[in-house]
Amino acid sequence: FTSYDAFDAPTSVGELADSGSIGNQTDCKEIIIQTDSANSGFVMIGSSGTSATSTLKGIKMAAGDTLILPVANTEHVFIDGSASSQKVYVSIIK
Repeated sequence: FTSYDAFDAPTSVGELADSGSIGNQTDCKEIIIQTDSANSGFVMIGSSGTSATSTLKGIKMAAGDTLILPVANTEHVFIDGSASSQKVYVSIIK
């Protein structure tokens, strides 16, 4: 179980593996994602086509939401913030 430093969600879709201090940590059993309770916008989580624009593709996370994903690789999870400074917290279970 590893927790990473909070980071700002990118405002154009990117791999979770490339976000914050996660770096080259790709193998996992579960990913726990939580948005900061003070966020003013939202964060979309999903596959490579995830979008926080008008098409809204993925799972929409409002301020303070938590999502647990049973996935084997962080490279399969993408993130997109609706605005800058949308903080995200991530823990990975190996």
